[in-house]
Amino acid sequence: MAISIHLSSDDLAETRFAFSPIWELGMSLYKALRDPSRHALHLPWVQDAMRAIEGRDLEILFAVVPPLERGSQVHPYIPDFLTPAPETPFPQFEDELDQVADTDPARISAELRHMIDSLEGVPTPALTQEILDDPAPYLGRLVEQMREYWKLTIEPHWPRIRALHEADVTYRARQLALGGAELLFADLHPSLTWEGDSLVIDKHHCEDIEPGGRGLVLIPAVFDWPGIAVLVGEGLQPTLAYSPRGIAELWDEPEDTRADGAMDDLIGGTRADLLRVLSVPMTTGELAHRLHLTPAAVSQQLGVLRRAGVVDARRQGREVYSELTASGRRLLELLG
Repeated sequence: MAISIHLSSDDLAETRFAFSPIWELGMSLYKALRDPSRHALHLPWVQDAMRAIEGRDLEILFAVVPPLERGSQVHPYIPDFLTPAPETPFPQFEDELDQVADTDPARISAELRHMIDSLEGVPTPALTQEILDDPAPYLGRLVEQMREYWKLTIEPHWPRIRALHEADVTYRARQLALGGAELLFADLHPSLTWEGDSLVIDKHHCEDIEPGGRGLVLIPAVFDWPGIAVLVGEGLQPTLAYSPRGIAELWDEPEDTRADGAMDDLIGGTRADLLRVLSVPMTTGELAHRLHLTPAAVSQQLGVLRRAGVVDARRQGREVYSELTASGRRLLELLG
């Protein structure tokens, strides 16, 4: 059985990539956190996440996803309203939460009913049925629990996750430019093949999808590993989430490159630490959190590094990211 997405030349012209914080939240919740035995690559994250959420009230959030206690032959439906299709290439997490908060309660009820039916008799919490019967009173609390879960489990790791996304999309864009759709999809996922003008994905059901000129949204999602996820629906641009390249090293601890402290002596310890962590582009707030500094102190030191030509800034959506220039990378390689 397979899902076939038929892509015309107009669809290929409209195909785009997007990064989605809320898709990472959803995938981590449905997959790695609730079934770590099938997602062993993420065990370091799972261990940290379980400690972080221990004792927290996330009951509503866990009630709207399939329970872990199900047979291996059961392939449950995941409610799509929790992972809205990105409206821009770089959506902010709070904007995506607003999309969830605006979900029609009738859609929530329908998708929860679909989830329960797909479980083939596997019990769900009583709270799941209560939400299905009347979603509106629960929606605000669900959004708050999604925000808390994000801050506890994913936000601290977002810079390294986003860096993996960016590296993968750079590679995919080059593949598309060099060999068109066939090369773009050649190594996207083992269960996916490009046949003629169609993307064929091995799944547990059959479906033919005609985007009708809307194209396809491709989302690198680390917590989707080792699977692949498809979101389709009336009026929606079809969306495909896949595991980015290099994911096997995602949770590896970085090696300590400060062998002799030469860079610390040359430019000072704080500026040296900033250069080291900027191997991944970050916002001022992320840098402050990572280095246990105030945003004002980070901003001051970044100004010095920008004037020296080793750090640059670029805007991405509503955020401004600092990143190493070519000179900054050479300095880091030379002195660590």
